[in-house]
Amino acid sequence: MKKIFHISGTTIPGGGPEHIFQLLKRLNRNEWKIIICTSKDGPYWEKFNSLGIKAYNLALRILSLKTSFKLFLILRKEKPDLIHTHGKGPGLYGRIISSFLNIPVIHTFHGFHYEDLPIVTRWFHLAVENLLSLFTDHHIFVSFGEKNRARVLKFLDEENSSVIHNGIDHEYIRNLPVTRNAALKISDSENWKSKKILGTIARLSPEKGILCLLTAFSKAIKKTPDLRLIIIGGYPEEHKDYYLRVKNLIDKENLTDYVRILGYRQDTVKIL
Repeated sequence: MKKIFHISGTTIPGGGPEHIFQLLKRLNRNEWKIIICTSKDGPYWEKFNSLGIKAYNLALRILSLKTSFKLFLILRKEKPDLIHTHGKGPGLYGRIISSFLNIPVIHTFHGFHYEDLPIVTRWFHLAVENLLSLFTDHHIFVSFGEKNRARVLKFLDEENSSVIHNGIDHEYIRNLPVTRNAALKISDSENWKSKKILGTIARLSPEKGILCLLTAFSKAIKKTPDLRLIIIGGYPEEHKDYYLRVKNLIDKENLTDYVRILGYRQDTVKIL
């Protein structure tokens, strides 16, 4: 049996942790022994543990020599056959350490964003990604648009990269015992029963474009006043300023009665 070691940055609810959870849930246990290293900062920690896999708790979204050394020791001890990194911080740690330990590594980009960065930060970000691509055996993107944006990386090509879309457990969704009225109740939107409701599920951070969505929505309700908007998603501490900008825009455009931000939810699919 081979051993695979996943490295992720957070267990706070979001697309990345759910992607990883579904992946681990469906890996063939007769072929792979699974280990994950991530931060015990959210409910997905318990979900990973419910799969009966070994989990290490490390904060990998902040750069630290101490953290790198701890991860190096863990990987040297576990001796995995394959490392799979997810996201920026874990990708930096995992891919560099894998080169020292001579372990093959796959990296999944859960978003490739650089266009809106200040020019110096953008240059540094792309320089680091170009360097890391030399240590990466295969790159995985969750959409073709994401892969197209990443073509600025010099060492990325069709042989060392693939697009694998996020999957949806349609059977689970189809069999959920939930009605529109029940969804309105659990989202505190019962007074919107007769309204046309739009919704988005996204972290409140710049790359998700929530400010653009609200700007467009404020124009749309002038033509269609019975529209309402539900936003499901919270924000990491580093994006608190963005969250405040979102709240300020809602107040400025008098959208308080039209928009609801529900934060992180465990019942997101039921509301959807």
